[in-house]
Parts: sequence; C-alpha cells; structure tokens
Amino acid sequence: MSRCTSAAKSGVLITTQVSLIGSLAYVWFSTGVHSIWDHVSHTNKDSLSVLSLKPYTFDGDVASSSHSQSQFALLSALTHTLVLVMGIVVMGAITKALSPSPAPSKRGCSEPATNKKAVGSFKLVASISFLLFFFVITKTYFKHAFDAREGLVYQVSSSFFYESGVEPFAILGSTSYSIWMACGFAVRAFSQDTDGLYPRVVSRWLPTIVASLVAVHLLSLNILFPTYYNIVKPILVPEHAAEATHDHAFVEGFSLLAALTHGALFAVGMVVRLARTEGLRSIAPEGAVLRFTVGIVTNFAMAVLVIGGFCLAINAPSENATAGVGLQFMAQSVADFASKQLTFAVAILPQNRSHALACVLAGAVVGASVVAAGFLVEPSTVALEDIPAKLGSMRPFTLKQADALFYITPLACTAVGVAHPHDPSMFFDSLVRCFVILELTIMSGSFLMVVAGKTFGTRIQDMDKPHDFRSPWLLKEAAETSVALYIFACFAAWPLSLYRLGLPCALVDTLEETGDGVWFYAFKTAFGLLGADWYMYMKHRILHSRNFFAFHRSHHMFRDPTPFAGFAVHPVEAVVTFGPVLFAIFPWVGLCIPLHAPVLVFLAVLNLYLHCGYTIGLVEGILAPMFVNTSAFHNAHHFKTRTHFGEILWLWDWILCTGDHPYGWKERSPTRVLGATIASVK
Repeated sequence: MSRCTSAAKSGVLITTQVSLIGSLAYVWFSTGVHSIWDHVSHTNKDSLSVLSLKPYTFDGDVASSSHSQSQFALLSALTHTLVLVMGIVVMGAITKALSPSPAPSKRGCSEPATNKKAVGSFKLVASISFLLFFFVITKTYFKHAFDAREGLVYQVSSSFFYESGVEPFAILGSTSYSIWMACGFAVRAFSQDTDGLYPRVVSRWLPTIVASLVAVHLLSLNILFPTYYNIVKPILVPEHAAEATHDHAFVEGFSLLAALTHGALFAVGMVVRLARTEGLRSIAPEGAVLRFTVGIVTNFAMAVLVIGGFCLAINAPSENATAGVGLQFMAQSVADFASKQLTFAVAILPQNRSHALACVLAGAVVGASVVAAGFLVEPSTVALEDIPAKLGSMRPFTLKQADALFYITPLACTAVGVAHPHDPSMFFDSLVRCFVILELTIMSGSFLMVVAGKTFGTRIQDMDKPHDFRSPWLLKEAAETSVALYIFACFAAWPLSLYRLGLPCALVDTLEETGDGVWFYAFKTAFGLLGADWYMYMKHRILHSRNFFAFHRSHHMFRDPTPFAGFAVHPVEAVVTFGPVLFAIFPWVGLCIPLHAPVLVFLAVLNLYLHCGYTIGLVEGILAPMFVNTSAFHNAHHFKTRTHFGEILWLWDWILCTGDHPYGWKERSPTRVLGATIASVK
C-alpha cells in the first residue's frame, strides 16, 4: 500500500511538472516562433529563400491560419517536451552509472570518492557524445521524412518549407530538438536529490511564474491591446505610428514579449526576497540558487556552441554554406524581432514630451510594482510536492458558505455576459437557447435512461427502497441538475455567440475549416479527452478533500441516484467542471461541430448511465475492458463515497489504486480510501 501511495504521489508530481513544461513549450511555439517567422517574412525574405522557408501568410482567414499554427505548436510542444524529459532521464542514468558510491574504510568511515573532476569530465564527455549521437539520428530521420513526402512530420513541416528544403529543415529541426535535450541534461545535472524532474526551488517558483506569464499574456492580448488601439491610439498616437504594426501575428508576439519581461521582473522580486530572508547560498537540498542558475546558463551555452560547431562540421564542405546561413539566420531573426518590439514600444509614446515622460514613469511604476509583487508573493510559494500538505492545513469551506455561493454563482455567471465585447444581446439569446435545449435533452434523456434500466438492467443498490420515478429525491435531483445545466449554458454562450456572429472561434462546420487532417483531428480529440478526464479525476479527488467537500456534498446526498442526478452538482463545482468550455472561444482549438457533437452526446448519455442505478451486462462488458466508466463503477463511488473517483474513464483509479471494477481489469493493489465523509462537513 505504501509503495503504491508513494508511486502515485511521484506519478502525479512528475505528470504535473511535465504538463508545466509542455504548456510553456506550447506558448513558445504557438506565439513566439510564429511572431518571429512573421517578422522575418516581411524583413528578410532573401534568407527565407536560401533556407527554402516559406513566408508567413496571413490573408485574413483567421481560422485557417490559426489551425495551421496550432497544429504545428501542438506537435512541436509535445515532441520537444518529450525530448527534454528524455534528456533528464538520460542524464540521470549517466550520473548513476559514472558516480559509484564510496566504499567504507577499515575504520568504518567512508573513504573519499574517486576524483570528482575525473567523474565530472567523464559525465561531460558522455553527455556531449549522446547529444551529438541524438543530433545525427534526428537529422537523418527528418531528412528521410521530408524525402519520403509523407507522414505527419512532412505534413506539418510542408507548411513552412518548400519542396527543396530537405537539408535546411533537417538542420533546423535537429538543432532545435538537440538544444531541448541539452536543457534536460542541464536541469537533471543540478537536481539529483529530488523526487520529481527538477530542483525544489524550480518546483516552488515555476507554477507561480507560469501563472504570471499566462495572466500577462492574456491581459495584453485581450484587454490592453484592444484598449490601446480603440481608445489610447486615437488620442495620443499619430495614425501612421500604429497602423504599420497592427497585425495579428505582431500583437501576439508583443503580448508574449510583455509576458516574458514581466515574468522576469516577477522572478527578480522573488530572488530579492529570497536573498534577503535565506541568502542565495542556503537553499536546501540542491545547493545555492546562484550555483544552479549559473550551471543552467553555462550548460545551455555550451550545448548551443557544441551543436552549432557540430552542425557546421557535419555538413562540410558541400553544405557548409547552408548550415552557416541557417545558424546566422536564426540568431539574426531573433535579434531583429526584439529590435522591432523595442521600436514599437518607443513609437507608441506620445509626441508631447510631458506625455511621453508620464508614460515612461508609468512604465517604471508598473515594472516596480511587478518586482514588488514577486517580492511579496515569494514567501507564499509552495513546491508542487508540498501542495497536498498545504491544502490539508487550510481551513475547510463550511456548508453555510457553500449555501451562499449556491445563489451567488449563477448570478455572477449571468452578469458577466454584460461585458461581452461584441454583442451582449447575442450572448443572452445564446444563453437562453442553449439552456432550453440542454434542459429538454437531458430531462428527456434521463426519462429514457430510467426506462432502459428497468427494461434491460439489474438493480445494484437498495433494492428494497423506492427508486426511479418513485424516488423521494427525484425533484431535488432534477432541480440541481437544472442549475448545473444553466451554468454550462453560461459558459457555452460565449463561443456560441461568436459563432452566430460569424466571428473567429473554435466552432466550425467542416473538417477542412479546422485545417486538420482526419488522423490528426482524431489524435487531437483522443488526446484532449484523455487530458480532460485526468483534469476531471483530479478535480473530483480535490472536491473530496476535507477543505472542498462542502461543494460536493450535495451530490452525495443522492446515495442511490437516478439519471436525473447525473448533472446535479453545486454551482461552484459546475463552474470548475464546465469552465474548460471557454477554450472554444479560441480559433486554434478547432472543433468541427458535426464530428464533435456525437462525442458530446456520448459523454452525456454515459453520465446518465453512470447514475441510473442499474447495470446492463452488455454495456458493462464492452466499456469496462476499455477503461470507460460504467454504472457498476460509479455507483460504488456513491455507495462508498471515498473511492472510485473516475468520471469518463476508470483508468486513473486503476493506475493510482483508488478503485477496482468488477467487469474490468484485475486491481494492481488494494484500493486506497481517501477524502472526507458526508458527516465530517459542517
């Protein structure tokens, strides 16, 4: 049991850390790379042609460009994150192989270990050798993929490279992956004493810094830039100073740059606070923050130099010019892009000196405020592995607070619609239409599921008590389901209103409009469902903790539920559950309505079946071996309360030992009992 618990904690920690790395990678490839590419397309087309790169084109078709961009970003983020994690694992194996434990001396004391410098040299040689081997392998693979003119790699890369771009594509791609591999080496070299992937100080700060990056990026992209172009620009800036820079790719790039600079200032404030309270040389157990930072920078610089030199050497003499131009092109593109951003920052200043000085002072105040925020936040940062303990020490929410939020939450979700940036009336019209359709569909579906259960199924709980249409809880189940459906409609009204107004959003009518092929769309949907289910599982686990069970307790009052309780959750839980629907406002998500609608219908029917109180043998026998949740599994959750947390799949319960399935695979170890009980919340 302890072994399973330890493995579960380690698995959750590492998964969270990898997710953070992947999120940062996605932001970089979706925004940063495309912004630089767009800038070069306008300023340095000669270098593009030498490298067989196609210019970035944004012809007003927002959906097509966004989907192509997201496809590249998703594939690049996944593969680069995998390579970085591989680098961490390989470096750990090299360190373990080349660092023998010291043998005890005759007096019982440990003798000095073998020459540390020699061991360090061996590690460096082994690391660089593996890195160069990896470079050769990836370069060969990319050349083969482009030569073959088929496969997902070619499909994505052909958006960037002309048909003659085999060699440049192979060099740029293998260089990029090798640098990420080197980053994995560098991180692992300074994090040998941790349970996760990287040092504790990084684990403490990374979630906070990532949150600040995302917040500033979204704030700049959706609030500050629209405010500037619609309000500030007409007053303070000459027309020509801003028109030249008002394009989609540039706005995204500048928002990312703002996020990076503010994130850096935020980190500076945290470092200052740490230096004042603990000192830069006293961070246990990994050693000094300063040593870690210098080590990362040094390793990264060495990796870039080694790969750059090797890139030139391996392509000499016939293709040396191509490799050299490629490396020079990458460095020059980044420098030019940064220069353009600074030029824009100067251009938006008013011509009046007093106004310009006021803007500079305001910028300085904002920068100082961000540093101060980092200074103040640092003591409250918590390492990822310490979050469960931190949550355990919180004061739990009470039933009184949950009852108050039951009424406040729907009102707040409704009131936010007034701030719709395009047409608030369309938002409320979409809200009403969506709610009516959901209400009619789910209530009639619940009725049919009761009939199906009674006709084809077997009762599995409290056979001697009234159930189905005779259940004393039926009206309460239906009422709370209606409230939760209203919350869902509030979120769904945002993308639906954009779709009905003809504005860019994720909802499209055909697969061609998504810009995805059939197989990529299927992969994206499957990966999205797996990620959504992991989110649902963790959300369910957290709601069963002592601190948050007040918001989930009402659902467990239905101990022997009917299908009418399928969506009967507290409004706060409904916000957390259905909040991800807002991702549909982003065009790069790309959801084909005719293909996605059956998936949503299946999930809705599955949820009704989970709460029907009957097991249908044929359904259980088909779904359970595929790790899809069933009535037998979820009814055990309502009966026991503290096990069986899966919502779409029971895969995570099987992996983390929190539930077994009578129709599924054999359990890996005894089931762990977790969370609060109904009686424990007051």
